[in-house]
Amino acid sequence: MKAGVIQFFGALLVLLAKGDLFADPLTNWNWCYPIPQGRTLYAVTYGGGQFIAVGDSGTIVNSGDGYHWTNQVSGVASPLRGVAYADGEFAAVGDGGIILLSTNGIGWSQVPAITSNSLLGIAGDSSWRADGGPQFLAVGYAGAALQCVNDLQWSPTPSGTTNTLNSVAYFDSDYIAVGANGVVDLYLGSFAPVPESQTGITNNLYGVDALQSGGVFAVGDLSVPSVSSYQNGVLFSPDFGYDLWTNKNVQGSLWFPSQLFTLHSICNGSNGFVAVGDTGQTLEFNYPGVVISSQDGVNWFEQPVGSSEYSLYGCCYGRGLYVLVGDAGGIVVSPNLVDWTEISGNHRSAITAEASLPNLSVANALPMSREYSFFPDFTTLISTNGTNWSVTSTTAPAMAQMAGANGVFVGVGPGGFYSTVNGLSWQTNGSAPNSLLGVCYAKNQFIAVGGNGGIFQSTNGVNWLDRSISVPGDLSSVAYGNGIYVASGSFTATSLDGASWAVG
Repeated sequence: MKAGVIQFFGALLVLLAKGDLFADPLTNWNWCYPIPQGRTLYAVTYGGGQFIAVGDSGTIVNSGDGYHWTNQVSGVASPLRGVAYADGEFAAVGDGGIILLSTNGIGWSQVPAITSNSLLGIAGDSSWRADGGPQFLAVGYAGAALQCVNDLQWSPTPSGTTNTLNSVAYFDSDYIAVGANGVVDLYLGSFAPVPESQTGITNNLYGVDALQSGGVFAVGDLSVPSVSSYQNGVLFSPDFGYDLWTNKNVQGSLWFPSQLFTLHSICNGSNGFVAVGDTGQTLEFNYPGVVISSQDGVNWFEQPVGSSEYSLYGCCYGRGLYVLVGDAGGIVVSPNLVDWTEISGNHRSAITAEASLPNLSVANALPMSREYSFFPDFTTLISTNGTNWSVTSTTAPAMAQMAGANGVFVGVGPGGFYSTVNGLSWQTNGSAPNSLLGVCYAKNQFIAVGGNGGIFQSTNGVNWLDRSISVPGDLSSVAYGNGIYVASGSFTATSLDGASWAVG
């Protein structure tokens, strides 16, 4: 893949410091597409006037309104799985027992490691100074539980279980945690696991939401076919998890197969409740993201299939807005549980080729994989400044690599040679007997390479001469330096003029 583009799972473009467009040195990289970023987000919270979402590779993004998000530097590279707010402070937790703290959502500091177990969920109590409970309570693998009892003072607290605890919620100075095998753990000054015989649950629970009025909702793997009584539903307990939990069935069958979805998170707001998850399916069959909602917590309904392009893992409510997060940096918002807006869309294409001229950059993308072949979001992006990118085409030819020179962008791909001067319209300049994989411009000519020793030469990107060599194997890239062209792949070929080539 040529300098100037990095491909992640999803449509991701970052730009190098090269030419007039790119001012940063090579050590500084800016995420330019999709906005704000494309890594999976696992959790989101609201507090102190802003939303904070966390995810893979130490990702932290924040927003004051839920619609405009900014990347922040976490200082860690491991996945962050949970985030919470309490008493003017944010806390994020993740793999390997990572704990990060921030007072503004921008600058983050790491707490010295207390456990090596990954932490999956965290909740906070903004009234902790008055009620004497922990400011934060974090839970994770093997029943790990940590409490923050005095600002920066974190310590382990016995959870009474070795089952993984996936999520925790705060209620009335206490906490409730849920986890694998239907474990429900109550923290009332100390943990007191609720016996399985009392809960009647053996499914994995991934999300929990506690109401100050006394009720608790839980979601998880409640769609296991062998457990028909909990199929396709949300669990409710009227008194913080002590009583036998009852199942609230979800109405509708928008997903295929509807009964197989898993719910990862649940929250409540002024318009009612929302729970999010995934179907385990791909876009080849249907949308994998699941959104269900309820006005009263009793009657639940599936939201439209297109609410999210990707699986959803976290949700929260704040500033009159429901915010959902998930795969590939997906962020979905709704003010009313009816109208849904996907903030970070265009994930179903993967950028494979990019080229830049002084006043224009053009990127070309393919569907991410076979199952997305009928659902590409775009095929061409353009930018006049290297920072702000816009979609110009959803039907341009698929290209493996591009090069730019003399006001022309030249792309090569499985179908042949292509060119454009503006990224808006493409010209087909003939087909090649080989699948084309690489192209470069040097010494006033374009050189393209591909399968079965394919090598082609052009002075204008339109008319091409076949310079292929009879050597078994494919050439996947070509470059020029120190007075010589070098093509590489399953073998290497060199040339001084681009016309005559030698192997080795």
